[in-house]
Amino acid sequence: MESIRYYLYFLLGKLRQQYFMQIPENDQEYKKSRKWFIVDGATAVTIGLLSGGAFLAAILRALGISDSLNGIISAIPSLACVIQLAGMELAKRMQKIKLFVCIFAIIHRLMFAFLYFIPFLKISTSWKVILCIFVFSTGHILGQLIAPIGGNWISSLVPENARGKYFSNRDCIMVLVSVTISLGTGQFFDKFKAWDNPDAKFLFISLLILTMAAINFIALSMIKEPRFSYFSSDNKEMHGNLVKKRVHRDKNKDCEKFRVTFKKVVLDKSFRRSIILTILWQSAFFFSTPYFGIYQISDLKLSYTYIMIMSFLGSLVRIMLTPIGGKIADKKSWALVLKVALSIMALAFIINAFTVPSNSQIMFAIYAVLTGIAWAGVAPGIFSIQLDLAPDGDKTAYLGINAAIMGACGFLSSLVGGYILQLVIDRGNQILGYQVYGQQLLSLGSGILLLVLVVYIKYRVEKVCIETEH
Repeated sequence: MESIRYYLYFLLGKLRQQYFMQIPENDQEYKKSRKWFIVDGATAVTIGLLSGGAFLAAILRALGISDSLNGIISAIPSLACVIQLAGMELAKRMQKIKLFVCIFAIIHRLMFAFLYFIPFLKISTSWKVILCIFVFSTGHILGQLIAPIGGNWISSLVPENARGKYFSNRDCIMVLVSVTISLGTGQFFDKFKAWDNPDAKFLFISLLILTMAAINFIALSMIKEPRFSYFSSDNKEMHGNLVKKRVHRDKNKDCEKFRVTFKKVVLDKSFRRSIILTILWQSAFFFSTPYFGIYQISDLKLSYTYIMIMSFLGSLVRIMLTPIGGKIADKKSWALVLKVALSIMALAFIINAFTVPSNSQIMFAIYAVLTGIAWAGVAPGIFSIQLDLAPDGDKTAYLGINAAIMGACGFLSSLVGGYILQLVIDRGNQILGYQVYGQQLLSLGSGILLLVLVVYIKYRVEKVCIETEH
């Protein structure tokens, strides 16, 4: 009995040391932690790809979920962005975040591993659908909850003068690893079709996500957490009851500050341009893209291998062009880069509107390349403009509130898109006597909304951004 107690205390001591006392003490330890964060990012993005797009559409289709509901479920990650507001408040209140992030990250990722195991459960199909929606939603809610906290953690480990290079290298590695694994998974999916039990592909992807989740947990556990302490007015570290009183006082201040900040963000005339910009972007993007996955595999009859190869090609184009977009933005402005990138994205959606089974391979290839080019400017451009328009001192709060608003609007846009898609399906995909798929109309709508956004940037955002950046 004593030996069991001894080993228990020993284990608890090791856990306390690993998750509460791992403080980086020199540049080498900071460097190692940054490398482990790259492993974390690569595995996290890979799990994100494996639990979305065509892979998600495949399991939802296997459960008999309609195309319109399939797309609405795919848009849940956008709605989950609202939870970032709670994550922001948690980030302010927590002194030690490592254990919290590690636990919620592993639960969040295990949810997606379990998602692909649902078809094998001995329950009715209706319960499988309910469980699938619950697991997918909960997984993304937990992910968004820890997103701001994880962001603060990684920011504390990367010096400001090294962030540009570090994050660009990290993004390149994340994209390469995730699309390579997704490409291999797509090939396995196609091979499993010939098996007597085609659902075996879901077991394969479940085990793959489980492996990625384990690697991710190990990576997060190896990252050290810089020390955070409260200090008194005479610059002495505070402990015990002094810390408790300070935390209680800060909680009351933060609660009041959040209400004031939320009102200030919405009423800020300059930042309101950013809110409108991101609302238009999110609405255009989620109006149609949640329905692409099911369209690709059910109507266009594209193989998973082909979809992943084109995604890989688009990602390579994005990686090559992103540095060029940054250089142009430094000379001109991010508003100009974003305006051009969104115009290319609009063209891609309009081309997608003319994609039918007879021309699907060539049209999807063009779409993949164009979106790869566009993403090189869209992703950093939107983020940079938000940073430029947000005032110094409250950028985290401004960006978090902006993310919550645009996430909710993106989900509402997907609901509208789902309603239109269902109307077209109910009419037998016939409009004025012509054979038209609902996804074609949705793609056209997204392209038009993006062109409206380009006009808005030209007349309402570009001048302000140029003045702010220069």
